[in-house]
Amino acid sequence: AAEGGHLEVLQWASAQGCPWNEYTCWQAAKAGHLEILKWARAQGCAWSQMTFSAAAQAGHFEVLKWAKEEGDCPWGTETTRAAAEGGHLQILQWLKAKGCPWDENVRYWADSKGHTDVLQWWAKEEEKQQQQQQLLEVEQEANRVAPGAVSISSQPGHRFFHLQCSRLA
Repeated sequence: AAEGGHLEVLQWASAQGCPWNEYTCWQAAKAGHLEILKWARAQGCAWSQMTFSAAAQAGHFEVLKWAKEEGDCPWGTETTRAAAEGGHLQILQWLKAKGCPWDENVRYWADSKGHTDVLQWWAKEEEKQQQQQQLLEVEQEANRVAPGAVSISSQPGHRFFHLQCSRLA
C-alpha cells in the first residue's frame, strides 16, 4: 500500500493492528510518496538508512530534503551509492554539501550505469580534494594545522577538511 500510494489502505491496516516496520517507509520513499511517508512517521513507523537510499536511487529529492529536515533518518555511503547508481547528480551534490559520507563506490556505480555526468563531476571533486589535501599538508608542515589532521580530515565527506581548506584558500 505504501509503494502504491494508498493512504486509506494504510490507515485501515493500522487501525486493524497490522504490524509495520521500516519497510513501509522504504517503499513510500522508493515510490516518492512523501505524504504517505509523513503519515507513517507521524504514526511512529520506524525508518532506516534504506529510506534515504531508496529516495536517492529513485531521484525523489523532496523526500530526501524532508527526511533530512526530520533529523533522525540515518544515511551513509549506501545513500550516495544509490544516488550515483540512479544517475542523480543534483542529489549527489546536495548530499555532499550536507555532509553525507561517501566512498569509491560512487564512481563504480555511476560508471556501471553509464552516468557520465556523475563521473565527470566525481573526477572534478577528486581533483579538488587532492589539491586541498596538498594545501593542508603544506599548512601542517608550517605548524598551522594539528598533526594527523590531514589523514583524518581527508576522508570522503569529512567536514573539517573542507572547512579548513576553505579558510586556507
